[in-house]
Parts: sequence; structure tokens; C-alpha cells
Amino acid sequence: MMNAQRFSLRGASMGLGIALLTPCSTALAAQWTLTPQAQVGALAETNPRLFIGGGEDAQSLSAGGNLSLRRATELSTLEFDAKAEQRSYLNDNSLSHLDSDLAAQYQSKRERYDWNVRGFFVNDTTLTSELGLSGITTENRRHRSSGGAVNVNWLLTERFKASAGASAQFDQYPSSDLELTNYQYVSTQLGGIYALNQRSALSLTWHHGDMAVSGGGPRTSDSSLVAQYQFAASERLNLTVAAGPSWTKGPVETRSSEVFNVTLTRNTERFKTSLSGGRRVAPTARGYLTQRDQVSVNFSAMLTERLEGTATGAYVRSRDVLPGFNVNLVDVRYSRIAGNLRWKLRERLSLSTGVGYGRQEVGLDQRQKGSGYDVRLGLNWDGDPYVW
Repeated sequence: MMNAQRFSLRGASMGLGIALLTPCSTALAAQWTLTPQAQVGALAETNPRLFIGGGEDAQSLSAGGNLSLRRATELSTLEFDAKAEQRSYLNDNSLSHLDSDLAAQYQSKRERYDWNVRGFFVNDTTLTSELGLSGITTENRRHRSSGGAVNVNWLLTERFKASAGASAQFDQYPSSDLELTNYQYVSTQLGGIYALNQRSALSLTWHHGDMAVSGGGPRTSDSSLVAQYQFAASERLNLTVAAGPSWTKGPVETRSSEVFNVTLTRNTERFKTSLSGGRRVAPTARGYLTQRDQVSVNFSAMLTERLEGTATGAYVRSRDVLPGFNVNLVDVRYSRIAGNLRWKLRERLSLSTGVGYGRQEVGLDQRQKGSGYDVRLGLNWDGDPYVW
């Protein structure tokens, strides 16, 4: 599975979303809410390592859980999330892994300004963390990612809000004997948002990021100036368009390109649809900033009162640039399509089943291709929120 849905700062380079220009007015009593979840499942895969030309089939069992803790008042919100999953393979123990994900966020709102701070820690496997990024997915090695961000917004007029933020991300491969390197990526951004009316707004964001790799490798940086337009045609239909120039700087040269993003969402009582596509600059464990193109499609529908169906499709292309030589070092392309059905057995208990297909290509002129199918079955429990 692609790990684009987990909490990460990798999308920060596309700039600033449209923020609310009015302070929160709903009075909330201070309270803590704890929400538990648990899942067990079975998975059958063909070529889980995405070997070139195919690989052996594999079957696994999994068990995991999630705890969400939230405290809300009239002026602030504090949230903690903890996830863990153990996946054990029956015929190939070298694929077994335990993944965990921790995240925390604090938000504070005042009459003229608001701010938030976030932090995260992810401990997962290169079998999934490198899909569509470095493309090195043949071995089960540990990947750890940690970081945080802080953002402040000031309401200067009834229509205009200024924003400033900073973020840092640290990725490590402690037991890797592959061509993967530890790196850090630190970024800052300044922007402003102007509300045209109740349904639309314009924003302009300046972003700058610096990447450093372990072992004294070359330092690279990127900058971009992105203009964004958001339009809410109705409560159920939203469109966001963003674009601007980008510059990537290495020890010898600076290369210019463009970044952009288009997102369309449509929600009704029974259907939810989202389409998005764009380009951004982001780091990878090969030690270089990449030009990353992404397209995704998500569709879900309540087929009956108890049955929900979802279909997803995604495509990612990452091209590493070797600073100073003006040549592509690696070109990685990853695509995946999947479908899932979820049957609500009881109020808090559901059964899910799904199928998927993934394909990855790595290389330049002579591309190396690997693909595989998967079928999964799961039992999901959503616990009652505990409030005190």
C-alpha cells in the first residue's frame, strides 16, 4: 500500500490551503475523548517485493490497533494518535514486520490570530515506504521518519490573513544495506490569503527547503512561489487550483521548473469523489531532491444501508536530479488500483474485503518492471468513544 495517507510533511511544498477567516464561535466544554479501534486480517500477495519478472507468492496474517485521544475547549484542541500493526508472513518470515505511527497536534485560536504545532514519528518498512519514491522495495529493512511543524496565521483585515510556518523532517534507515541514505529536510514558508467572497479565496505562498544527507553528501535546496485559487461551488463541490515557478539549487547549478496542483471533490449523501493531480519537489532516500508527479482518484459509495464500496487509483513518478551534471539519476514510476467492500455486521463491527494491483518501473532507457496482485480480508472494530 502507498503510504501517502499517513501524517507527513512531504506535501508542504505545495503551499498553503485556504484557512477560515473568522474565529471559532462555538463554545465547547473542556473534555477528553478516547476512541479505540482494532483490526485483524489476512492477505495473499503475488510478488510482494515487486521483483523484476515476478516473484514468489506470499500469505500473511495481521493484527493492529489505533488509539485517538482528543481534548477540545472553546479556544484550543489537543490531539494524540497512536497506531500499530504486526504483519506475520506464513511462508517467508523475512517479510514479517511491525509498523507503528505516532502523531500529536495542538491548535489554538484567538480573535486575531491562530497557531498550531504538529509532530510525528513513523517506524515502518522499506517494502512500502519506498514505493514510487526511491523504488528500492526488494528487501524488508527498517525506515524511521520523524519531524514536526509550526504555523501561525494573523487576521490583518476582514478579508486578508497572513501566514508563516516552518517544518523539519528526518528520515533514517538504521539497518539498511541498500542504496539508501539518511537525510533531513527543513523548510520555511510565508504566505497570505485573501477572501474574494464567501465561496472563493486566493493565496500566495513562498516556500524554501534545504536537504542534507548523512556522510557529507552534496546539499541541495528548493524554492517555489505558488498562487492558489479555491472555489466552493456549493457545500458539496470544491475546486482548488495552484501553480507557480520552482527552483532547485545544487553545488554547481540551479534548475528551474514549475509546481502545480489541481483538486476536485464532490460529495453527496451516498457518494464521495475526489480527483487530484500535481507536481512538487520532495526529497528521497537516494540523497537527491526529486520532481514528483502524482495523480489520484478516490470514489466511495453507500451501496446499501450496511454495504460500502470504495475504488482508488494512484500514479506517482519521481525523477531524481544529479546536481551539477544536469542528468536524471533515477526515474521511478509506481501505479496502483484497488477496490474494497465493507459490510457493517453490527453497530461497531464490520467485515471488509478487497483486491489490488501494483506496478513499479525503475530505470531510464531500459526500464526494470515489477508487478503484483493482492487479495485481503479483514475484521474491523470501532470502539465507543470514552468521554470524561
